[in-house]
Formats: sequence, C-alpha cells, structure tokens
Amino acid sequence: MNAPQFRIKRHVTLAVLKIKANAGPRYFKFAGAMHKGKKIDDQKEAATLIEATDLVTGEHGVIIVPTVLQKDLEEHYPGGSYAGKSFQIVITRVPEKRYNHVSFAELEDAPEPPAFDAAAAAAMAAQHADEGEGEGEGEGESGPDADEAESAAQEARASRQPSGGKHRRR
Repeated sequence: MNAPQFRIKRHVTLAVLKIKANAGPRYFKFAGAMHKGKKIDDQKEAATLIEATDLVTGEHGVIIVPTVLQKDLEEHYPGGSYAGKSFQIVITRVPEKRYNHVSFAELEDAPEPPAFDAAAAAAMAAQHADEGEGEGEGEGESGPDADEAESAAQEARASRQPSGGKHRRR
C-alpha cells in the first residue's frame, strides 16, 4: 500500500539534533535565526537554539548552539545572515582542557535536504553514539547531558506553543 505524499506546512514539535564531539563532520541547513529557549532551570541560562535540517538524513529539528559557534556566527554573519545557508560543523574534544573546539564552514551549492529517512537517522544516531561515547557534546564547557538535551527539546516545544501552553485548533 502506497502512503499518500504530504508536504509539511509547519513543524510544531522538534527533535534535538545533537552534534557529538569527535564524531566527524555534520551538515546542516539553518532554517532561521538563533533564539533563546525557555529558561527551565534557575541554575542555568536558557540554551541558545537554532532550527535546522540535517542535510544527510533530512531530519528537521533544533540544535543546541555551542557558545563558541554562537559567537562566531554572530561575528561572521551579522544580523542573522546565516539563516537559509548550509554549513559543515565539526566538534573536537580537547583532551587536556574542559572544552570542545568547534569549527564550521559554509557550504557552496549545498543540495536540498532529502526527505526525512527515519532508518538512516537511526543508523546515524547509533553510529554517533558509538563513536562519541563518553565524549562531551557541543557546549563550550562540559556540554549538555541527556537532561539538558531533553530540557532543550522542551524549550523548543514550549517556544512554539501558543500563550498559555495549551494547544489550539485553527
């Protein structure tokens, strides 16, 4: 049985697209400007998020932007001019330090992301989990752990809900 083809009008909930240290390059197209998520924990600042599409798997989600990457994007792409552009991002753990090195490069003539392939995304996630196990993620200091990633996902969902946090039908 063939499933009908539909086009998504708007993503309401977004997955967290993790960029693991020492897992090789990742390729993303940024859908818009960076924004602060909702502050969930009094002890931590709200995460900086950016909506993006993985150019390899086609998965659309939100990236928790490492502080170093945020500063570089703001410096080299003023006014959010990175929106709509595609980038290669590589995060490398610096063994003797408590931070990660982040490098990024703008891609020239990047193809449009493929349709999301859940099997390919799961395979890539498993590969990144195996390669980056025990390593920090993309944050400047120690990187987000599983709770922080879930908090970021909640922030992304909360920032997309109408006021009052209740879903409305239109």
